[in-house]
Amino acid sequence: MMNYFPRARRLALLRRVLLGLAVLASAVAATVVGFAVYLFIQGYSGGGNPQSIAALAFPIAFGVLTVIGLPVALVCAATWAGYFTAASKSRQLPPCLAGRIPGDRRG
Repeated sequence: MMNYFPRARRLALLRRVLLGLAVLASAVAATVVGFAVYLFIQGYSGGGNPQSIAALAFPIAFGVLTVIGLPVALVCAATWAGYFTAASKSRQLPPCLAGRIPGDRRG
């Protein structure tokens, strides 16, 4: 029965770390998508100037989304899935062994 205490602490620590990583990965994903949208808009605002590099903004935007955005989105999804898995595992422990008071909803 004493094995539950270290397990509860490990799950709580893992849950906090995964939450931090998930929030950080979400912020990075939002930044990458925002930059790609900025490049996409930049491609439209080039006008008729033949010396404008706006025509390169479209391929660069798709390249940024493909090369950087897709892996960041996968990391973001994996960290959120890990956080929700760790949270559900910590909820499965009995309240007295997980360090929580029965009936306490702050968990």
